[in-house]
Amino acid sequence: MEKERKVKKYALVALIIAIIGLTVAFAALSQELNISGSGKVDPALWDIYFDNLSEPTIKGKASVREIASIENKTTLNINVNLLVPNDSVEYTVNLVNNGDVNAEIGSIDVSLTEEQKKYVEFGMEYVDTSLGEVEVGDVLLAKTTAPTTLPIKITIKYKDITASELPKENLNIGFTYALNFVQTSKTEFPSKTTTTKPETYAIGTRVCMEKPLQSECFYVINDDGTTITALAEYNINDGGIQNSDNPTYSFSFSDSNYWEDSNGLLTKYGTSYPAYVYDSNSNVKNKINFFESMINDYFDANIRLLTYEESASLGCGWNNNLSSQKCDSSSQNWLYSSTFITGSLITSTDIFTIDSDGNIYGSYYETLDSIGIRPVIETARYNVTVTPK
Repeated sequence: MEKERKVKKYALVALIIAIIGLTVAFAALSQELNISGSGKVDPALWDIYFDNLSEPTIKGKASVREIASIENKTTLNINVNLLVPNDSVEYTVNLVNNGDVNAEIGSIDVSLTEEQKKYVEFGMEYVDTSLGEVEVGDVLLAKTTAPTTLPIKITIKYKDITASELPKENLNIGFTYALNFVQTSKTEFPSKTTTTKPETYAIGTRVCMEKPLQSECFYVINDDGTTITALAEYNINDGGIQNSDNPTYSFSFSDSNYWEDSNGLLTKYGTSYPAYVYDSNSNVKNKINFFESMINDYFDANIRLLTYEESASLGCGWNNNLSSQKCDSSSQNWLYSSTFITGSLITSTDIFTIDSDGNIYGSYYETLDSIGIRPVIETARYNVTVTPK
């Protein structure tokens, strides 16, 4: 058993070193054009290069092996470590035309092999998302009073693969990506029918984070196209892992009402109830920490409790005119598939609670009994995939 565990761990931390040389190549232009007679045409200036390389944006457990650099203005060297699936490193850099002639991308040469593509994704897109991905036929106009600049984003990512697909040993992956520019008579950037902005997931979409050997699934509360906010499918157990048996506990939200002083609700928690008071002062934070540390071993994510406002927007809000409170007919049934607390108080002493029958009520913060803890995750959209129930 111990031997098996070591093998699995070794596969999990298999190291990928991606060494990428990005180059800009040019079509040959005459250095001088002589015309018989009395006239002479000066040579056209051909000057396309990389400029203004950014600091890296690192996600997950990725790291920079060597500081990225621009060599001779036309070669961008990137050397990074990618440790686990969904690790990525991003850079931005400018494509610059300081010449007198318009240029277009005539071809793109990529040396990444099919075997390497099993593990590494390489993407190049314009910072202006309306321009889409960098493609053959894209135009870089000649300078007018100043060089023409097109900022691009470069992403190197460890693909989202399953445990069985992980490499069995450390891999050194080196490849090149060359943009070959040629002279063009085109005078504008080509129109594109698609952009790189993704569609958003509908509320209630079940998404999963595919960690090696295990998945963690959630229901989408909000998707702004970049960040997913989603409620855990199940309550977490003592080990900080979602459990389909939906465990419940007897515990206290807090040992004191830290959200108030002699004047009432502290201003940092708002001006009236319902008030979101979950933070590091809460005893629940210790249980959330287990779940958060487990997730952040693989993905960059923020973990918290549901807010009253989020619950109300999903059809489970408080109605002061009713003696018996229930989620209304517009509510999402996955929202009340377990009994759990939110992070909001509906009075100075009662935590807003939802049970598995769709009832909503306040639970005294010091004596919570047979109630679960169901985290909310906020993470980058690319960390999750849609998974049917």
